[in-house]
Amino acid sequence: MIIGHQSILRILERSIKKDSFSHAYLFAGPEKVGKRTIAKEFAKLLLASHSSTKIGKECHCRSCQDIEKGIHPDFLEIKAKEKEIGIKQIRDLRRYLSLSCHHGRAKVSVIDKAEKMTKEASNALLKTLEEPKGRTVLILVTSLPNFLLATIVSRCQIIKFLGVSSFLIEESLLKLGAEKKLAREISKISQGKPGKALEFFSNPEKLKEEKKQMEEIISLSQRDLVKRFEVVEKISQNPSQIKNFLSLWKIWFRDLFLVKLGIEELTYSNLEINKDKILRQFSLFDLMRIIKLTEDIDYFISFTNVNPRLALEVLMLNAK
Repeated sequence: MIIGHQSILRILERSIKKDSFSHAYLFAGPEKVGKRTIAKEFAKLLLASHSSTKIGKECHCRSCQDIEKGIHPDFLEIKAKEKEIGIKQIRDLRRYLSLSCHHGRAKVSVIDKAEKMTKEASNALLKTLEEPKGRTVLILVTSLPNFLLATIVSRCQIIKFLGVSSFLIEESLLKLGAEKKLAREISKISQGKPGKALEFFSNPEKLKEEKKQMEEIISLSQRDLVKRFEVVEKISQNPSQIKNFLSLWKIWFRDLFLVKLGIEELTYSNLEINKDKILRQFSLFDLMRIIKLTEDIDYFISFTNVNPRLALEVLMLNAK
């Protein structure tokens, strides 16, 4: 299901209608806003065996079903293996693109989380972009475009994705049968990310767990260093939890920053917290500094060999 991004859909649909689509696209924007979903739906329309000109329109034709199953001969999706996209995967992609089309108007490939390409893989992909063969369409999907080679970015048509308004997310959830109160709550908590909103709606336990974790984050932000370090030790032993911890930590302090400016209400306004007391603890400068440090720590843990526990301890030391 596609929520929002109507201007992007119109651009892509127009390119197919006029048969003027690019040989390479870069879909850039925050995680879970719909980049990969639209990339696959765009591929379906490019390879469709029907005459539709609308991206995301429900279709049960053989071509669209084969793309969903991952068996379409003219479609290839590349994902990271063991945290990276290696040169072998890009070499396989180059061989795949050199083959003739079987059914569609082009050979289409989606590279998800393209920022995870190794240096060697990036250089190999650059050769493909410099010397496109036949009717090929490459779609690079990333939430970190600055991590891609500038020479790769310059050879792609850049499609920038932004967060979707909470109103659109709420309306979409209502159409799916969500109750008004639940739809509104999810639309705020999902932070403009339709993918996250749909996950919360389809899996109530995940929503419950998210709220529980935010309660723990808020509590932790008020605790002393001893307690903070205990929590950090526990989290650092489970790498899968680190990303979500940092995301929620950033959301909490971003919320405080916006509330202090008088722009927004707290995202988790239904939680029992003393908002005024907490706001008095931090100046605007403190909140900006904590948000920036959280982003830096997230980067270092994700893309360097920094010790996660030490990095998180630095964050706890400075988040006060």
